[in-house]
Amino acid sequence: MVFSSNQRGKLRIKVLDLQLVTVDHLKEELEHKFPCSLNSLPENIQQPKIIHFCGRKPFMYDVNSFSKPFTSCRIAHYQNLYKSQLEIQALCWLQLFKEEMNILIEKAQKRFGFLFFKS
Repeated sequence: MVFSSNQRGKLRIKVLDLQLVTVDHLKEELEHKFPCSLNSLPENIQQPKIIHFCGRKPFMYDVNSFSKPFTSCRIAHYQNLYKSQLEIQALCWLQLFKEEMNILIEKAQKRFGFLFFKS
């Protein structure tokens, strides 16, 4: 429908490169392109992009990964989920640490499980 509307002149199409792959850029370059705060999401976004986190995953424990936008969105998600203003930041951060500890524990079990769980 979109392309046929374009052919009839009822709709104009513009091709944009919306996806940004993090492994193609240095961390410093990404931080410059996407400045953000962990306390709030940006109010105005000049050039919307979809950030594809292939390669290094954006976890807080990995200091070499570009994780600030991802972490900021996770915090905003939990703020919307809990809705309460009382100690909301602490609850959000505790939830993030819980998620990341579960990931680290799972990785450790996969890597060192053979020491404890013999078949």
